[in-house]
Amino acid sequence: RWFRGCSPGYASPETRRIPWARELATERLRVVDLAARTQDQWSWAVVVVEMLTGTRRRRPPADDAEQDGTDGDSEQHELRRRCLALARPCLDAEPLERPLSFDAIVPELEAALRNTAVDVDDAPSDDNTATLPAAEVARLHATLGEALLRRLAGSREDFDLAKEHLEASLAITRQVAGDESAESSAAMDLLAEACRARGEYVDAERWYRRALAISERLRHGTAASDDDGGVVAARVNGLAVVLHQAGRLDEAAELYKRAIELGERECGPMHPSLAVRLNNLAWLLTDRGRYDEAEPLCVRALAIDEAALGPDHIYIASYLAQLARLECARGAFDEAVRHARRGVAIRVAVFGETHVDTALSRSVLGWVYSDRGDLDDAADQHEAALAACDLVEPTQPTRQRLRVGYLVNEARRRRQSGRSAQEVAREALALAEQIRRPAGEIAAARALLEDEDLEDASSEEDHRRSSRLPGERTLGESDPRP
Repeated sequence: RWFRGCSPGYASPETRRIPWARELATERLRVVDLAARTQDQWSWAVVVVEMLTGTRRRRPPADDAEQDGTDGDSEQHELRRRCLALARPCLDAEPLERPLSFDAIVPELEAALRNTAVDVDDAPSDDNTATLPAAEVARLHATLGEALLRRLAGSREDFDLAKEHLEASLAITRQVAGDESAESSAAMDLLAEACRARGEYVDAERWYRRALAISERLRHGTAASDDDGGVVAARVNGLAVVLHQAGRLDEAAELYKRAIELGERECGPMHPSLAVRLNNLAWLLTDRGRYDEAEPLCVRALAIDEAALGPDHIYIASYLAQLARLECARGAFDEAVRHARRGVAIRVAVFGETHVDTALSRSVLGWVYSDRGDLDDAADQHEAALAACDLVEPTQPTRQRLRVGYLVNEARRRRQSGRSAQEVAREALALAEQIRRPAGEIAAARALLEDEDLEDASSEEDHRRSSRLPGERTLGESDPRP
């Protein structure tokens, strides 16, 4: 539960120790470091073992052939054996014996997948190529794609590779299960998430809408299950996030409200998934300056997740960032700083300093300090965020998002010291508008630029007045302008 995309059942021993580690600070940092370095590999391996053996194990079976119930030399099960062989070292009881990079696993698994013929008809192959039932290959592509998509320090290359595998999974799934199946809908949903992570909002919207349409038809059909309402709500929320990030706020707001309504009806008023959707709507309302409407949503989301997950869960940091923005907008800077600092502390304890989420929390704290007038403290936070960003190579929109905060604060520092801030303010505004930052950030950059323009105009006018002949009039001083 301590890492995004990792439920308690898939947490490594080190990850599960973090909340209760009471050792010296250096020992606690060692535990956190081991968890961060090997959690991706551990959770991926547990998923693979669970999928291929039907049982959630901490170790793959010692005899893979016996587990398969087939001859150990059978080529038909070569991919299964190779996957289990890759999973085994990832689940070693000694963390230092595990592969310390997920990158070491990916090439081998990719090679195994690419060298496996997909048996769509589940019929024996006529050649010597290893074959595996198509549905199983599709699940392996989806497993690898999702693991790459949810990596703790995901990079652009991870997201590119994730998209490739999720596209392969979808193509096979549509062949096997059909375009209108629940399996195809789930595969489309994952592919949409990969497109969103890459900033490809048009493609993400297209896949989310197709997945949602299928889920809605299944929900109203004879095959509807008790969980379909939750699935539809999740699809609606995913589509809303894409539209929100694309700047289509009116459409996104309506979809968030629909997702909340569906979630309350299907999952109950205290379900953690509902907290995510409440917080999403609160972010949107804050972006539009509707703080009185946003605050109760955020407070409710925080209460739901603190009750379900505890006060130090990583999701709590998102709600704290939102509350910090709200308090800052209202001028309650001390409360805003308190919320933002707590959010940074949670993410540093879980992820360490060199992580994208930690960088984003530091950026929020930097904005709060800057709005309060503590420009040097703000600069420290923004610079730390950008330094972490350089280490983990996040996607370009994230890097630009962090840079907007840095540039706005730098423009304020230059103005405070009597230097021109026009060039920096202009860059901040252009970048904020390009990546569709919240209205408050765009307004901050625009205000700095307008102040600079006014000062420049005032200085120029003073110079012109001082050099003007007695009685000379300047166009526009008293006449209307065209």
